[in-house]
Amino acid sequence: PGVDSRFNYFIVIVVAVVCIASSPAPHQAQRTYQATTTSLIVVVNKKKKKRKEKMATGPSAVPVLGDLTPPQLDACATLAYTTLKVALSAKGKVPPEQSSLLQQCVDDVVKQGCPAFALAVAIWLRDKKELGNRLISTTLLAICVHREATRPFVRQAASGVIKIPTDLTELRNAYDQFSSEGDAKTETKAKAPCCLKKILGDVIDTLPEFQAAKYDSTSKIKRTKKQIKEKLEHLKKLDPDLAKQAAIAEVSAFGKLHSAGAKNEAQVQAVLKRLEELRLKLKKLHGGDLRNMIRHSHAGKQHELIMKVLRKRYPETEEDFEYSHLPGDYDLALVGSRMRLEVPETWDRALAENGNTPKTWADLLTAKDDKGRYSLPYMAMLRNLRNILLMGLNPEFIRKHVLARLPNRQQIQGSGQTATSISNTWSVLEKEFTEEMLAKHKADSEKALVNIMAYKSLLKRIRGPILGTSDKVPGIVGEFLGEPVWAPCGLKKQGGCFLALTHVEIRGGNVLAKGKGKGRGKGKGREMGKIEKWTPVALFPLTSEFLLEVKGAIDKAVEVAADCAVQPFALKGEGPVVLWMDASNPPLPSLDAKEAIDDEEEAAKNAKVTAASDVPDCQAPAKKVAGEPRPPLAGVELGERVIVSRPGDECELAEITSHRHLNLELIYFADSYQDYNIQALDPTGKQLWNATFSNTQIRNKDNVNCVVHCRDICSNPSPTEPARRTCHVDLESMDENVFALMITSQNFTSARPRAVSVALRECHNGGAGPLQGNHQPHDCKGDIILAQDITGPLMNGGTVIYAVLHREVTDPDSWTFRNILDLSLSAETRVASQLNQAVAVVFRRVFAEGATQSIMDANRTGYVRTCQLFKALSEGRRGREGGPDIRVVLTGVKKKGGPEPEAEVVELTGKYDQDLARLAKARKGFTSKAVDADAGLRLALATVGCAGGEGKQPLAGVMRIAANALMPSKALDESRTQAGCAYPYCVIDNRGHILEARKEIPAVKGALVVPGQIESSVSLLRNIVQSMESDPTQGNPSSDELLVHYVDGFLNQFRKTAEKS
Repeated sequence: PGVDSRFNYFIVIVVAVVCIASSPAPHQAQRTYQATTTSLIVVVNKKKKKRKEKMATGPSAVPVLGDLTPPQLDACATLAYTTLKVALSAKGKVPPEQSSLLQQCVDDVVKQGCPAFALAVAIWLRDKKELGNRLISTTLLAICVHREATRPFVRQAASGVIKIPTDLTELRNAYDQFSSEGDAKTETKAKAPCCLKKILGDVIDTLPEFQAAKYDSTSKIKRTKKQIKEKLEHLKKLDPDLAKQAAIAEVSAFGKLHSAGAKNEAQVQAVLKRLEELRLKLKKLHGGDLRNMIRHSHAGKQHELIMKVLRKRYPETEEDFEYSHLPGDYDLALVGSRMRLEVPETWDRALAENGNTPKTWADLLTAKDDKGRYSLPYMAMLRNLRNILLMGLNPEFIRKHVLARLPNRQQIQGSGQTATSISNTWSVLEKEFTEEMLAKHKADSEKALVNIMAYKSLLKRIRGPILGTSDKVPGIVGEFLGEPVWAPCGLKKQGGCFLALTHVEIRGGNVLAKGKGKGRGKGKGREMGKIEKWTPVALFPLTSEFLLEVKGAIDKAVEVAADCAVQPFALKGEGPVVLWMDASNPPLPSLDAKEAIDDEEEAAKNAKVTAASDVPDCQAPAKKVAGEPRPPLAGVELGERVIVSRPGDECELAEITSHRHLNLELIYFADSYQDYNIQALDPTGKQLWNATFSNTQIRNKDNVNCVVHCRDICSNPSPTEPARRTCHVDLESMDENVFALMITSQNFTSARPRAVSVALRECHNGGAGPLQGNHQPHDCKGDIILAQDITGPLMNGGTVIYAVLHREVTDPDSWTFRNILDLSLSAETRVASQLNQAVAVVFRRVFAEGATQSIMDANRTGYVRTCQLFKALSEGRRGREGGPDIRVVLTGVKKKGGPEPEAEVVELTGKYDQDLARLAKARKGFTSKAVDADAGLRLALATVGCAGGEGKQPLAGVMRIAANALMPSKALDESRTQAGCAYPYCVIDNRGHILEARKEIPAVKGALVVPGQIESSVSLLRNIVQSMESDPTQGNPSSDELLVHYVDGFLNQFRKTAEKS
């Protein structure tokens, strides 16, 4: 069992021959022969019968979801929302806990009798018009391959998920992971199912040679092995003992390593992390290697392609040539040579070979295929638009080959680009090409052009043996210099184009490492936030006037993409349609005072009384002692509500307070000093100042206090009273170059604290202005607004970098608090210089990703969805006489207003770029502070004149675009009663709050919540609302039911294929 049938036949025949040969009597040999023949006939007949039955029945029909029971609906909706949540959060790979969650959701759906729904979710996620996610869709497909209940439908749906060969790589690796987990439980190695082999065979049999060559991983495997070897050699220099372990096994890049300081620890961690990444990459490459897949799936339709992938030799005889089924005629000149795939000509390969030069880009932008279509993909042109503009190409050339392509509807639809992605392109360009940058670019180009023209002029006049005739013949002067004449002028040649050495800023100079050295040697002369780089000399430097033309072309492209994404949307009801943009976030997690007291009483009740001599060693966590209760946040005086910060959490300060005078308190139970610092850094990561026990008073450029420390405190005064250190911070007094305040704590002694917390308190007593350093702690007369526990890290000793206050890039007057305990280093750093290095490392970790996305506004998704809805509703209104008018209103708590929510009417024009700018400008005046949903709806309707009056006030519908999915049940019932109808109420949740709080949100009839991260969210909302209005018999289905049936519809095309088969 489990072995190929042909091998079984062979074994039977061999056994029979051996028995006959070894039989002493003829009659025994005769009986053995008869038995063998009979068994072979039986086996063959059974195989033929099974094959006929299978061909008669055809592939298993994919079941259709009908009326769902509540458990079925809950299981399917949970799977859809969970996969969407994981798809939006996973980066590069699926964490083990999320993988287990996905498997559990699929198992629940299968138990409820909906085995094919998981495949529908996979196809839905993979659709480029929906989310276009490859990672989670292939993971779901791998789970379905691993589950027996879903295997009959996998092959039919695989073509909706597997689009390119790298999807096969992800599928194989994900299945191998699930299979290995199952093998570990059962202690047996399972065979790969037949459906997986069929999927691999189907893809390889239809794989074009171009894609096979493009995704061939043979050279990548060799290169990755070489990189692993180099990293092991590097690790050997840093830590020989650890290198020996890493060479034979995987060593974790996290956790406590050695106390060699932050710099060494950071380097070792970086090398170990890179090693882990390379080994994972090598494993994936082996799993997705086309050669392994061909051998595994027994694909055999494309004989020439398979022989080229496997690098077989050309047949030596004509008989072998005919047997190989190669096309064409037999060629004696190729006998014995290796058959290889032709190297594909792609734009990225051409750029790598010829360099990032004007000539290379000119060739790429003008290249066309046999059908007259541009070879450079639209997406590649869009992503490299900054590079193209920096090349200094002729403006007429760019207008013809770039700007004319941008608004092309066919290319936008074919590339899958959305209005959001195209508008983000302009945000990048606008951020990069400031007036200062354009002036510098022009000056650099003119300076380099002067040198080039001087060289050309000299070469023209003294052409010959002195200056030479070309770069290859440099002449006497060139031979003396050892390089061409133009090289000492700061020029370089690549691909026939001159390059100049310039100082280049990356993303406005954000998040770059400090230059090496101390002004001598390798790092000498390097400016902070800049690197030296060879850049092309622009013959036509970019100007602000031409940049406006680029903006116009991008605006047209955005308009076209927005039109492609939505269709006219008309509501049947009377009255206006309200587009309500809610600026509030979901309520922040908090700890109630009563909850804390209950927890404290429970802890004191369970605490065991121990003697003073039983106080634990400093290396172990502290135990409870009598009279020393430890609440969830040690020593924090809880008010009515206190926001609790956990590792990775962040919140805008404007959400929790409007004060700019704050007091940062360190509260601890310890027997020794606990120090804490505030380090100020600029956007490049350069340290501006460090407020600590030895530097207790920081003044700004106007000589005004901005940070003041109180006196140092050794230990807590009594077992029940904590030590409390204060540091007053005035955010409004910070200099403009202060970008981030890194908050750290250190433990310089062997004694470990028993409990430590840090709290942020409002200061109503004058702030830092009138204070002096080392002052006596005093009452700030303010409430604690945020608290964070840091007991665990400080018990381990050393440095803890646990929080950062930083400015918002899009609004420098706004500050955000972020808990960064999840990124903190764990080395015992006791030297100030090492502490600075540790802070620099964590700063880069925190803001490295943010630097590349610094131009992204977190609320942009909401702006885009509002504009799309306005456009769709406006088009629907034009197609219907007397259609409802559209009123746009923005609500929330204003930054320079009172604590109560306010509303503002926003006039939209229907022009995408202008409306985006208007919404962003209006939203900038509001905070993200949570507002009650009922109060927000009443305020929005009253502002646009749809509530508060007497008599009936009809409404066609309310469309809410918000960062939460909270349901205003009471206000909605009141409004519908006054309107005289149950008008549709729809929410586009642009932050994904519905994904976490779906079961907490009450179900309301005629109310729909759609995740805004899906590009088709507006179309999805339109289709569902129109189906509700066109078919009143279906009642008022819930959001879950509507979404589940929408997702299941993605399997319809595969159901039709199965019916044809």
